Amino acid sequence: MRKTLLELLIFIACCVGVFAQSTSGKQTPQEEWKAYQAQSALFREQVTAAFDREMARQKAGDCREATTTYAIGECLAKETETTTMNYKEYTGALRSLLGLVYPGGETLAQGPSGKPLTSKELVKEFDTAEAAWQQYREAICRAAADQFLGGTIFYLEGGYCQLMLVRSHMRELDTIYNMRLHH
Repeated sequence: MRKTLLELLIFIACCVGVFAQSTSGKQTPQEEWKAYQAQSALFREQVTAAFDREMARQKAGDCREATTTYAIGECLAKETETTTMNYKEYTGALRSLLGLVYPGGETLAQGPSGKPLTSKELVKEFDTAEAAWQQYREAICRAAADQFLGGTIFYLEGGYCQLMLVRSHMRELDTIYNMRLHH
């Protein structure tokens, strides 16, 4: 009887301990790693989906059915809107991927090239680079369109420039962050 009562008390204590751990929000290192991998995979899937959609759109061609300057302008506005949505989804998921904190924290030891950046620092660096790229895109597309200032093609050149640069930048980012995105 004593043995059975003792076993029952040990069982209850173990159950309470497991329940307390599962309800306290603390995960085991294995659970943390699985959650990290799942979140990382989700962000990678989002990046890949946005990239693939945009590259397929480019391959299909833009505004092939439009025949007048007005129709091309209207079409380019819609195409640019869709491209911008894909770009924002792509960069948003990439930014989120960079912001994931490794399980167990970010106390990484210094390596041969220096101390690794934290996820917060990686995101800040990404945001800074993206802000600079946005300024470049605006300036170069303005310069491209200004070649035709005074004519109706002025608006078309700006639209084509936006599409070309955003798609090119998505390919650049996909190459630059290749290891994080595809491995």
